[in-house]
Amino acid sequence: MCKSFKGCYPLKSPKNGKLRAQNAEAAANAGDGGGGKISKVTKEMIEGLHSEEAETRLAATASVRKLLSVEVDPPIDDVISSGVVPRLVELLSEAESPDQRFEAAWALTNIASGTSAQTTFVVEQGALRPFIQLLGSEDDNVREQGVWALGNIAGDSHRFRDMVLDEVSEQGGLK
Repeated sequence: MCKSFKGCYPLKSPKNGKLRAQNAEAAANAGDGGGGKISKVTKEMIEGLHSEEAETRLAATASVRKLLSVEVDPPIDDVISSGVVPRLVELLSEAESPDQRFEAAWALTNIASGTSAQTTFVVEQGALRPFIQLLGSEDDNVREQGVWALGNIAGDSHRFRDMVLDEVSEQGGLK
């Protein structure tokens, strides 16, 4: 049972148990030999995150998110070590597609739900401001994922709670 908000994050989005983009699921499984289980960040995922093709970026992001969505011992440190976190943070702001922002936010939310060091890493990569900006999205699922991420960050420490509150205030508060 969850004892703190920080540990209470959705392994599956309550409104989005499956990907909204119909072809993203199949594309996301392409890098795992079609077996559906991915155990580490692959070269294809890393390259896909930097692809010019939106569908490829979405599939790669969904693959990283799935990797982090396992219930027991998600490989958060492996994902951090792979170097993809800064790109996921970029996709929070750069992505034109709500699906892309949602998947990037969900992956980062799961990283921020880990240890204090893992949460700190997400914050140090500049994710705080983009997460707050997600709260202004027209897409309900994107907004919800922003709230989960900010809750995980704020729940980590008093310092991060204050950072979240200060940043929200600087960006004009919640509307």
